[in-house]
Amino acid sequence: MAVKAERPAGGFKPTLASTLACSTVASAGPGVGSPSHRIGERINRQAGFTMTRVAYPAGKLRALALNGRQCLPDVPTLTETGIPFDLTMFPVQPPTTPN
Repeated sequence: MAVKAERPAGGFKPTLASTLACSTVASAGPGVGSPSHRIGERINRQAGFTMTRVAYPAGKLRALALNGRQCLPDVPTLTETGIPFDLTMFPVQPPTTPN
């Protein structure tokens, strides 16, 4: 999860708190049905709010939380923020695909 880089500093939990206080929350991604869209819908249900899909924003983003394992310094996973979530996506390939 990320926000525009120019948004005031704050981690995932303060951003989630301000999000829950809003009546409208926007979510951007590459398209409906994409992995990020499906993950966003699952987070909606677990976090208790509804996000409206919008076009992907231009400009720099700042990471707030990651799905899966910790891989960026100072960026918590969703589970570490209190949303128990770990969905690792990987491509499906036929068994005949060489290693």
